[in-house]
Amino acid sequence: MLFSGCFILLIQSLSLSAELIAPTRSLEGQSEEMGKLSVSSDPPGLEVALDGKGLGKTPLIDQAVTAGDHILSVKDAELEIFVLPGKTLQFALHKGSLIEIPERKQPKQPQPETEVVTQPVAGKKSAGSTEDQKKLDPLYFPLNPGGPIY
Repeated sequence: MLFSGCFILLIQSLSLSAELIAPTRSLEGQSEEMGKLSVSSDPPGLEVALDGKGLGKTPLIDQAVTAGDHILSVKDAELEIFVLPGKTLQFALHKGSLIEIPERKQPKQPQPETEVVTQPVAGKKSAGSTEDQKKLDPLYFPLNPGGPIY
C-alpha cells in the first residue's frame, strides 16, 4: 500500500514537470546571412549610422550587419553600399567623403622547391652524376679529342 502511494506521487510529480515552458528566444532570423562592416575616420569618434540606425562611433571594427543594400552615414557623408554575406567591407571618411578600402590580398606563400626525378627511357643512357654528364657531353675532351669546333 505504501508502495502504491509513492508510485502515485511520483506519477503526479512527473506530470507536473512535463508542462511546456515558453521559449525565451527563437531561431527565427538566425538564418539571415551576415556580413561585416568596418569604418574609420580622422578624427575618430564620429557617429556611424546604417539605414538611419546608430551603430556606434568610429573606429568601428567588424560590426555584424545583414547582407544586402544599405545606406551608410558618417558625419555629413552618405553612401549606398551592398554588403555580401560572409565578407567584410571597409570604409574611411576622407576629406568629407566615404571611400571604400579594398580588401587586402594575402601574399602568396613561397612553394617549397621540389626535386625533379627523371625516369630513364628504355634504350637510352641516363646521366645521373656530373661525371656521367661530362662523359656524354660532346665538347668534353675525352669524347672530342680535337676540342670544340667553332
